[in-house]
Amino acid sequence: MKALIAMSGGVDSSVAAKLMIEEGYECIGCTMKLFHNEDAGIPKEHSCCSLDDVQDARMVAYSLGMPHYVFNFSEDFKEKIIEKFVCSYEAGIVGTYEVSFGRTDQSRNPRNRREKWICERT
Repeated sequence: MKALIAMSGGVDSSVAAKLMIEEGYECIGCTMKLFHNEDAGIPKEHSCCSLDDVQDARMVAYSLGMPHYVFNFSEDFKEKIIEKFVCSYEAGIVGTYEVSFGRTDQSRNPRNRREKWICERT
């Protein structure tokens, strides 16, 4: 059986991948790139989801014998979430747009990606 593992480059997702492999799953690692740190005013070395984190996820996947893919949704995320949030915030409305990102365009939902690779688990 196959499993698609969302990998942040951190300990939790790395351990989850190892445990799934130990359970007999053929795992595929993926990382979603949602924004560029510089666009958010954050130095690229000092946040989660940096290139270093993506590289960490890739290295863990490699060490476990898994393929690893990066889904770059940064432009769509900026347009559909960040800009929408800023406009709403400036108008005095606060929403939870990040929740709707994967729901509005199902091609971005990792669970739908797993079907492409015929994965039984996400």
